[in-house]
Amino acid sequence: GGEGGGILGGVEFLRALALDDDVRLGERVLVIGGGNVAYDVSRSVVRQTGVDVSRSAMRQHGVREVHMVSLESLEEMPADDTEIIEGDEEGVIRHHRLGPHRIERDDSGRVTGVTFQHCARVFDEAGRFAPEFEPDNLQTIACDTVIWAIGQRPDLSFIPKAGDIRLTDRGMIECSAGDLTTSAPDVFVAGDIAHGARLLIDAVASGKRAARSVHRFLTGRRIGAEDVTLHLPIMDYAREPDYEQQPRLPVPVVEPGERRSSQEAVVETGYPATTGPWDVLMTSYPGHPVPGEPTRVTFYIKDRVTGTPYDRAVSARVLQTFTFGRNRPIVRATSIDPFDALHKLTVTFPEDGEFVVELSMEVEGRTEVIPFLMVSGAPTATASVLIGIGAAAIVFFVIVRAIRIKRDRRAGAASPAGTVPHPAG
Repeated sequence: GGEGGGILGGVEFLRALALDDDVRLGERVLVIGGGNVAYDVSRSVVRQTGVDVSRSAMRQHGVREVHMVSLESLEEMPADDTEIIEGDEEGVIRHHRLGPHRIERDDSGRVTGVTFQHCARVFDEAGRFAPEFEPDNLQTIACDTVIWAIGQRPDLSFIPKAGDIRLTDRGMIECSAGDLTTSAPDVFVAGDIAHGARLLIDAVASGKRAARSVHRFLTGRRIGAEDVTLHLPIMDYAREPDYEQQPRLPVPVVEPGERRSSQEAVVETGYPATTGPWDVLMTSYPGHPVPGEPTRVTFYIKDRVTGTPYDRAVSARVLQTFTFGRNRPIVRATSIDPFDALHKLTVTFPEDGEFVVELSMEVEGRTEVIPFLMVSGAPTATASVLIGIGAAAIVFFVIVRAIRIKRDRRAGAASPAGTVPHPAG
C-alpha cells in the first residue's frame, strides 16, 4: 500500500511547495523518516495557518497534527540537533524505533493509518545499517496523509550479475576507496554509489578523486596536488586568552508560534545589532531579493533584558552603494509604525547591486542610525574585481621577489672572494 492516493514523496512534496503547486494534505499527516529531509517536510507541513500563508496546500487544508516516525531512537537520529529541538518546539510529534509494515486504507481506498513493527536494533555490531524488526510487535498510527522521507538509493538493476562489474553482498558496486576504481578497468564510481549516503561535500570530493583516476586511465599521467604555503602576518593582531575554548554562540531564532505562522516565517534572525538597551534584527522575504520584485524588510526591535518590543515609530531609507561614486537613495526616509512588535517596509530593488538599509530610531533622547547591508540579484562585480586585483598584486610581489633573489644569488656567485654584492633594485 505504499503507492496511490494519500501517499507523497518528501522531495516531491518540498518541490511542489517551492513551485506553489497544489498539494492535497489531510488533517493528520505522518512523515516517515528521521533525517534532515524528514524535518524539512515536517516543519513545512506545520506551517499551515496564518494571515500571510501563500502556499496552496496550506491555504486549502487545515493540518491539525504532524507525526514523524523513525527507525532510530532519539540518540541515533541522523537529523541535526537543531532540527530536532526546533521541531519539538513547533509541535512535531516524534515516534521512535518503528518501521513501516503496511498502509491501512478504508473501503474507498483512502488512507486511514500506518501499521508499524517495532525495530529491535538499527545497526549491527560493526555499526552498519542492518535493522532487525519484531514482526509480532505492531503499532498503528492514525493518519490520512503519508509522506516518505527516508532517503533515496541508486538503482543498479541494469548491471548484469555475471558481468565484469562486481557487486558487494549489500548490492553496491565493489570499488577501491582510494581511487574509486572498480573491477571493470574503464568504470569508475563516486558519491553515494561509492561510499553510501554521506554529506554533499563528500560526494564532491569523491567526484574529484574519480575524475583524477579517469584522467590517469585515459592519458597515463597522474594528477597530483602540491601544498603551497603563503603566510601574510596581520600586524598587531591578537585574540583574548583561551578564545578557542569559548562555546559557540547559537544563532537567535524567533518564537515557535511565529515560526509556525506561515511558509514565509523567518526562523533564524541572525545576530542582532545593538544600540543602547535595544537589540535590532533585520530580516527580508524572500531572503535573497530579486530585482524588480517587492521584498518585505522586517525589523525586530526588543529590549535586550526584558524582551519588551520597541513600540514607537522608526524611520528607514534604502541607499544603493557604489565603490566609486556617491550612494544613490532608492527609498527615501519613510516612517514605519510598529505592528505586533514588528516594523515592516516593502522595497523594490531596481537592479543587481549592493544596498544599505538604514534604520533610524530614538534611543535615550538621541537619534541612532543602524545600517544593514543587502545584496539584490547577483553580487556586483566590484568585490570580484578587487579580489582579483589583490590576488594579482600578491602574485606579482611573489614573482618579483623570486627574480630578485635569483639575481642576488647569481651576483653572489660571480663576486670575488671577500666582496658583498649590492642588492638589486
